Amino acid sequence: MDDSGFWPLRAVTGVLLLGGGLLGTAAAVRAAVRQRRLPGGRALARVVDTLLVGPPAGSWHAGPERQALLEFRTPEGRLVRLRDTSGELRLTGDLVVVRHPPGEPERAVCPPPGESADPVPVVLGLVVCAVCAAVGALLVGRALLLG
Repeated sequence: MDDSGFWPLRAVTGVLLLGGGLLGTAAAVRAAVRQRRLPGGRALARVVDTLLVGPPAGSWHAGPERQALLEFRTPEGRLVRLRDTSGELRLTGDLVVVRHPPGEPERAVCPPPGESADPVPVVLGLVVCAVCAAVGALLVGRALLLG
């Protein structure tokens, strides 16, 4: 069967996969570099409670918001508690990596959604993007040879 008439479809599909793979790779690398460059310390906090907090005055939110109460110990042994306002759903007992300015653990914050300190999603994202880019390059190359 002669499928040489489908080369434009292969070319478009290949360009989309290649472009998506390259853009995804760039985004994953950018996120990893940004995580490494953030100044200050990191600590592993545990969720000790969840709170229902009413919306601030003038907010467009209609109902209460669930916030986690986190606590961690500094290397000096001081107990630090903070509220997680990132919007992520957390359950009692969950472990969360928090960041704080150098020497100021009381100003610790949770990373916003999408800025996890866990390297596994970045590595998986890079693998998926590399596969998409490779398949896209193969489709483009084959389309150019057949077209």
